[in-house]
Amino acid sequence: GAGTAWCGGNEPARALAGGGGGRRFSFTAAFFRMLQKLVRMVVFLILPAIAWQQHGFARAMKRGLSIVRTHPKQFALAFGITELAASLIFLPVALLLWVTKQFEIQLPDAAWFGVVVYIGSAWIDSVYLEQLYTAELYLWHMKWEREVARRQAAGKSIPTIEEVKRPSLLDAVYELAHDEPRPTPAPLKSPTPA
Repeated sequence: GAGTAWCGGNEPARALAGGGGGRRFSFTAAFFRMLQKLVRMVVFLILPAIAWQQHGFARAMKRGLSIVRTHPKQFALAFGITELAASLIFLPVALLLWVTKQFEIQLPDAAWFGVVVYIGSAWIDSVYLEQLYTAELYLWHMKWEREVARRQAAGKSIPTIEEVKRPSLLDAVYELAHDEPRPTPAPLKSPTPA
């Protein structure tokens, strides 16, 4: 039909949707995609220090990186969960691209337009999940710092972050309301559970 002729066998539309050009899996491309995600999530840990605690950029960057170093397990878990969620979000598109190419199925222009819109929405959702998890980790670290200061003042042992209740950005509790000025304890590493 006219739509198929305009699309040249759907190849321009397929390319726009991310499945054209006969691209094969590349470990190099996958590595750089993971690296981009890693940098993006670290930036998402730096931004709360600027927005919530009014730190300058240098101090905010130092604080964000210190959270990654202090809680590598929690950061890696957030990285893995958001990557899995993104994979599930994009799975329908990947299946559609594979089926249409494998069986040479021609789709109308409107269908490809819908695919492109879905991809844009899916990408926004996946980045939002990264922001959500990193902001939550930032708040969790703040709660852990307060608990460390409280236990140090009482002469008690330093807790692991798992011993501190994890906050949620979706509840009605405003953790930042309790972020009162206090002496900053010496840099600490979250102890590894025995």
